Amino acid sequence: MAHRAARLPDLLSAIITLSYVKLMASSYPFALAVRPARHLPERFNYSIGQPGKLKVHALHTFSSFDEAREVGKAALDQMIAQWRERETEAAGPSIW
Repeated sequence: MAHRAARLPDLLSAIITLSYVKLMASSYPFALAVRPARHLPERFNYSIGQPGKLKVHALHTFSSFDEAREVGKAALDQMIAQWRERETEAAGPSIW
């Protein structure tokens, strides 16, 4: 039973990640994943992925899923702002 319970956070993480990716796919090319830390399953970390590029991983672990999600979301928001700025600069000046 313990083995089955240990897989539950991984399954939930995968479902949350896939749901988040589907929700945000049309807005920007990043996906936030929050999951139990590999070597400390009672702690959590996050990663932010972009197709074709290396993932950005949290440097620290967090005591709860929500804490990791909040910090990851802040990092994601910063990446999105930088991405939008680059996209705007690449598009050139607008006449509107």
